[in-house]
Amino acid sequence: MKTPTLLVVTITSALAFGAMSPRASAQPLWDAELRLGYGLEIAGSQGMAAPRSAPLTLGGIAAVAINDDPPLYGFGGFVVETLDRSAVGATGGIMFASGRLRLKAGGVWLFAPYTLWGVAASGGACGRIGSGMRMCGDLELTQYFAGTDLVKGSAVTQGQFVLGLVFDGT
Repeated sequence: MKTPTLLVVTITSALAFGAMSPRASAQPLWDAELRLGYGLEIAGSQGMAAPRSAPLTLGGIAAVAINDDPPLYGFGGFVVETLDRSAVGATGGIMFASGRLRLKAGGVWLFAPYTLWGVAASGGACGRIGSGMRMCGDLELTQYFAGTDLVKGSAVTQGQFVLGLVFDGT
């Protein structure tokens, strides 16, 4: 079995096993998450698009409960792009989390060594893998629309599968 296939089977099994475990009675007041994402990006302008692999994205976010019903969190953190290009930036936004489902919307700002401004949205599910820990799988779309790393009049859209390890707070 090839390594990528083995990785997908392992992640799917972990999420499925977590989905069968008993759910916690209440949402945490805060959490911290380490993230790893990879996928495709499409760059272009005026009807010309060129798909290619997206940079490997590493990140970390902290989320704090801002509303109980519906369960909403504000989040902020850092983003690092590597492999195809190197960049460091910040992200922030709002997250809806109920049971195993979660949806996020926010912004991304890459500021070194060049700038990119974008919006991001994601959706996914989480499964408990231990006391106070969850593994989450999200599909994330990011649209970069401004910055010094874009050709004038162009945009870059990234679609990534993001794997997250979440540490629940109380």
